[in-house]
Amino acid sequence: MRTVRHYIDMRADATPDKAYLVAPETGRELRYGRLREDARTLFYFLRKKGLRQGEKVSLMAHNGYQAADLFLGLMYGGFVVAPINLLAQSTQLEYLLDHSDTSLVFVAEPYRERLASALKKINRLVEVVVIDVDAETIFSDFDATATAVPPVAETDEALLLYTSGTTGVPKGVVLTHRNVISGGLFTGEAHELTSTDRVLNSLPLYHINGQI
Repeated sequence: MRTVRHYIDMRADATPDKAYLVAPETGRELRYGRLREDARTLFYFLRKKGLRQGEKVSLMAHNGYQAADLFLGLMYGGFVVAPINLLAQSTQLEYLLDHSDTSLVFVAEPYRERLASALKKINRLVEVVVIDVDAETIFSDFDATATAVPPVAETDEALLLYTSGTTGVPKGVVLTHRNVISGGLFTGEAHELTSTDRVLNSLPLYHINGQI
């Protein structure tokens, strides 16, 4: 089963205390067991806000502990991650927010004002949650066991990426769970990575395959 949830569950069951990620900014480690717990808590948080699986959720944040945790947690719960290019100009940012049909944006404090200005130009409600990417936890008041997480299929949408828009408006490309996992597996195989290797990478989706 090539879904993000399958691989997180597999690693959390087998090696819950193994570090998935080490954040250089704080030295904090995100372990597989905690990654799954956070993903389930995130799902409950979003369901309480009325979001359903398949809805788009955006991230406007730089690299950090919580950026990675949210990135994978959203796909785990069956939501579609729509990352926002931090270098996007105002018109591009407005287009991305509108065209992606995003329901909610997790935004780091440095980009809060830029996001607010762009959302004023959009004729629909988009909820905003401000985060600290270096925080250890965001949703401490939510119980990860409070509700079951519905299944996720390989063919379900997982990630919505946009081009930079240098030759026109940004173009959106949708990746399924199978696409995301296949990319991670191919990367691991191409570099002959093993369980003893560590990878320096700003794209957390490539660290969840069964070898790492």
